[in-house]
Amino acid sequence: MARTLRTESKLDPKQQLEGALYSRGPALEVAERHAGAIQKLANVVLEFHAGAAPGGAAGVTRSTAEFDLVLHVPKSQEDAQRKRLAKEREQLAKNIANSKRQLSDETFLGKAPPHVIESIRHKLADYEAQLSKIDAAL
Repeated sequence: MARTLRTESKLDPKQQLEGALYSRGPALEVAERHAGAIQKLANVVLEFHAGAAPGGAAGVTRSTAEFDLVLHVPKSQEDAQRKRLAKEREQLAKNIANSKRQLSDETFLGKAPPHVIESIRHKLADYEAQLSKIDAAL
């Protein structure tokens, strides 16, 4: 997960990063047990904490049902990170607008199968959750 987060955030894979893993369940014990391998493979130094990540945690974040991973972005890469987040935010806003347009179109709702409508509603909820996380990060 840490390597994927680094790649998606376009962070230099050769630069060692600091970060924190916050877990609300058994993932904390697993992560602590395998900390050496995780840190070596992802080139990170992690702190481990019980509970959820604090709101507005500085850096790039990946959240799952089991844990939150926060990697601190070096000052030299903050501007690039901010631009990437702004671009991602713009795309999410377009996706949200498109989903809302489809869900408000009575013709579409009358013709589309129920599973398609439910899929759009689910994606809309995901897009809105991602957007709120990006807004918090910006």
